[in-house]
Amino acid sequence: MSAVIWSVVTIAIFFGMRWVFQRTKQPLLHPVLWATVLIIVLIETSGHDYASYKAETSWLVGLLGPAVVALAVPVYHMRAIIRDNLRLLSLVISFAVFFSMLSVWAMLAAFPIDAAVVKSLSLKAITAPVAFEISRENGGIPSLTAIGVMFASILGAVLGPGVLRLARVTDPKAIGLALGCGSHGVGTARALELGPVHGAFASLGMSCSAMVASVIGPIVLRYLIF
Repeated sequence: MSAVIWSVVTIAIFFGMRWVFQRTKQPLLHPVLWATVLIIVLIETSGHDYASYKAETSWLVGLLGPAVVALAVPVYHMRAIIRDNLRLLSLVISFAVFFSMLSVWAMLAAFPIDAAVVKSLSLKAITAPVAFEISRENGGIPSLTAIGVMFASILGAVLGPGVLRLARVTDPKAIGLALGCGSHGVGTARALELGPVHGAFASLGMSCSAMVASVIGPIVLRYLIF
């Protein structure tokens, strides 16, 4: 019964905040951000255990698999554009992964922070399942990596479109690619709200970033981030 209650509460809070977001169109009211905050507040005030909540709502996590597979649909529809720009896309995505990892290292290098922490946070722009494994196998802290991934995904989805607009980036392909590479799943969901081209290139950016990171990530962590 507890699993049913917490599952229903989680779904209701998310769709409630999604309704608010769709009505207001306010980026700072992104449903993933505020649903997360409200659920944390509810767990804290009710005295419920986080481990129990995770176990009771684990079936929701299982829905991520079909959701990710479904992202292949917009990519398929844009396959001609992707094929024509394959070399440029490969270069941009590889550079995005490399820059994301080294920028974290550069910002934290001035502080006396343990290398494991730096390694963990440098994986923030990689989709969660891949980031966890790279972190675990290369001296990182998977739980800390999860925090970095969560912040990157939510902040990118909330602030990303506005920042790109201020930078005068208007090409839907560039916007989608930036959201997918920088904010993975949540950024891709935000891109799909902006348009089908945005969503297709965000899906491409997220999936290809994961593949590129699985190759160059361990190299960067082992030989460039000490």
